[in-house]
Amino acid sequence: MSKKKGNPWQKAVAVILSAVLCTGLISGAAPVQAKAEERSSAASGASVEPLEDKGEQDQKQEITPIVHTPAELEADATYAVPIPRELEAEVLAGTTVEGIPGLNLSDYTLTASYDPDTQICTVSFALTDPGKDRYVLGTAAKTTAKCKVRFRVAKKEITPVISIPESMEFDASKGVVTEQNIKAELLKKVSVSGIDLLEKSDYLVDAVYDIKKGSCTVSFMLSSEGGEKYVLGENARTTAECRIIIRRTLADAVVTKIEKEAGAPDLKIVTGLPALTDAVLSAAEKEAAQTGTELSLVFRIRDIGNTLSSTDKAALGQGVKDYQVGQYLDISLFKVTGEKRSPVTKTAGKIRLTLTIPERLTGNKKNISREFALARVHEGKISVLQDLDTDSATVTADTDCFSVYAIVYKDAAGTGSTGDSEKSNKTDTKKKDTGKDGGETAGDDPASYSSGGEDAPDTGDQTPLEFYATIAMISGFTYVLLLFKKGSHGMSEEKKKELVSQIIRWACKGGQIRRILAYAAIVLLLVYYHSIGRKAKVDWEELTSK
Repeated sequence: MSKKKGNPWQKAVAVILSAVLCTGLISGAAPVQAKAEERSSAASGASVEPLEDKGEQDQKQEITPIVHTPAELEADATYAVPIPRELEAEVLAGTTVEGIPGLNLSDYTLTASYDPDTQICTVSFALTDPGKDRYVLGTAAKTTAKCKVRFRVAKKEITPVISIPESMEFDASKGVVTEQNIKAELLKKVSVSGIDLLEKSDYLVDAVYDIKKGSCTVSFMLSSEGGEKYVLGENARTTAECRIIIRRTLADAVVTKIEKEAGAPDLKIVTGLPALTDAVLSAAEKEAAQTGTELSLVFRIRDIGNTLSSTDKAALGQGVKDYQVGQYLDISLFKVTGEKRSPVTKTAGKIRLTLTIPERLTGNKKNISREFALARVHEGKISVLQDLDTDSATVTADTDCFSVYAIVYKDAAGTGSTGDSEKSNKTDTKKKDTGKDGGETAGDDPASYSSGGEDAPDTGDQTPLEFYATIAMISGFTYVLLLFKKGSHGMSEEKKKELVSQIIRWACKGGQIRRILAYAAIVLLLVYYHSIGRKAKVDWEELTSK
């Protein structure tokens, strides 16, 4: 079979169709390969986004967002626990982001997720596609923050009321009362109403003792466990106060004091405290002192000799004619309660006082026996209170009135044979054996018994005046005889001293009569020596020298 040659136009069309077909096959293979590569990359987790040009990435602005959320969110769960979406919205409402001043709301998103198991809500920051085109996150960016969610549950309201005794008494005479004793005994008597629902671990009851106020305060409070479940109502009474009375003995409750001013004698209260409080205090005052009131009895003594009027002195002197007044005194009594000082002029019973007699009033001269007493002037009436003790240095008396007093005395003659008077006389004689002239004076000084001044005592010396007059007359006649005696050799200073010493030694060996005779002899000797004896001696020496 012979082969038939084709038309040239047909050949040209065939070539064109073949070329078009080849081009289509080649261009169609590229998309298919690209799709296959995309599916393969998606399956392996790689990003399918096209890579950006390095130059474009460098042109983006770097930002450093920092997310802040509330540290804790309190959610009201009184009636129902809020759903997570509500919690997330509330957390987002309190979230702020720093470091994004140029961003629009379309450039980023904030999302929150709540985990009910941990009760934590997490907030996250992310750029949107428009934001990614213009911004890139810096390395210091903090794009997440967490918030703790706490649910507020309604607490039950309670109204506690504390009840305790108004007062409690403790007897200090049975032992020492301590703060621990007081608190322990008071807490036993405390009752609290309105807490029936509470457990023992839900509340605390304690007491505080104030020794200055003399009271104990009891307090009720919820513990940490009770505070989680309960709340106190408006009418709750969580504190109460109890008066604490510590009963003391009168010896511990009442203080006795003595206020002595300058010039006044020493004062001693002889009456015991029980009798003293019975005389001065009422039953109510003793009860108050024993149950805590500070109370003291103050005795004040002062010399009023310079302030007492002459009229009062004259009236007092007329009332005690048998006595001489030694010292005027004011003896007062006061009750002191706190800052209040009240005078007591009359007591319900007698109080025994002892006063020390001033030395200037004691009569230790010769054989004087001096009797002391207390004169009292009260409401115009003068009374003499006799001395109740045997001590010559003190005067003791019972009194129930406190006003103007005076120490008074009177003297009586003693026997002079034995006792303290005799010893006193001997002591006085020895003390006066020597004087300014080296022993010229001896015996008692008569001037010490001269009556001069208001306080000068009577001596009570009963020696007959005729005896002294006789001695004086003998001395006078002897002086006259010596004055006209011729040829006398006189007396030297040494001879005078020797004779005086001999007379003194002779007088010390005897009694009162010998001392009187020695006294007269010494006076006669001194008169002779200072008048003519010394001059005669000088004349004789001049005569013999010629």
